[in-house]
Amino acid sequence: MARRSSAPSSSRSGRRTSRSWPAASPTTPSSPCCHSSFSPCSSARSIADVLLLAATNATESAGLSILSIAALVWGTLRIFRGLDQAFSDIYESEATNSFLDQIGDAVAVFGAIGLALFAVTLAETFLEVPSVGTAGVVVGPILSAVAIAVALLPMYYVFPDEDVTLREVLPGSLVAGVGWTLLSVGFQLYAASTSNTDYGIVGVIILLITWLYFGGLVLLLGAAVNAVLAGRSADVGDIAWEAAPGGDPAGNDAPFVAPLEDLQGAVDDATEVRIESGDTTVEVPPPHEASVTVTTVERPAILGGSRESGTVVLRWDSRE
Repeated sequence: MARRSSAPSSSRSGRRTSRSWPAASPTTPSSPCCHSSFSPCSSARSIADVLLLAATNATESAGLSILSIAALVWGTLRIFRGLDQAFSDIYESEATNSFLDQIGDAVAVFGAIGLALFAVTLAETFLEVPSVGTAGVVVGPILSAVAIAVALLPMYYVFPDEDVTLREVLPGSLVAGVGWTLLSVGFQLYAASTSNTDYGIVGVIILLITWLYFGGLVLLLGAAVNAVLAGRSADVGDIAWEAAPGGDPAGNDAPFVAPLEDLQGAVDDATEVRIESGDTTVEVPPPHEASVTVTTVERPAILGGSRESGTVVLRWDSRE
């Protein structure tokens, strides 16, 4: 009599056999970096295993799979809209994005997330080379954080509604790279501690949405670091950067400062105001209020140097 295989199979009575977390084969050689508790390559493999498990279990219940995928799409879009609003709040931007702008922002965000996961996969491939050896325990987290930071850099440059420079968004990208590396390690430890649990498609979707949620918080932390260091957040006082050796601190020396101050004085003493723009001339009565505000933000050269901005306010009041 042939021996019955011990592998799980569906019974003839129609009872579905539960699927457990895929365990590594004892004959499969492990990479040197995967022995460390701080291993980006293991975390990348854990994320891939979750996706594979979701795709495998999706064949068991078509209706449940469609519902779960719809929940994943809805949760992802909610996270994206939350990121969009949070970036506007962090940079205190009141600009209204068009539908095409939102599409471009969505591509930037999800493209950056995809590149970040791909970067971790590349780090895994590099660290599995036998010649790397135990050095991967130290190099692994650093390489993963740098790769993720480079992948997220375009998102931090495109997503804000302000004109930012690459040097401004570099610190936040590094912070997000380190944060995502730690988050991936936490994901790995959680997946390892529940290796014998039958997740099911709903559990996997909830796990992925949770991972995206905490990943979004890390992205916002990087955006806040960029906004504060660049002096683009009015909620935080200017950081007292020290002037470079031999250099002068930033002052109101931008080329537009003196003309704006002259404009304010001329408007205060005028009996009529004429505004010319190209071939168009408009005459208006003197405003009831005229003010010029010049703001200076001192920053080190590595973050783009000091920045000055000017604001002119001309206000008319019909009640006077």
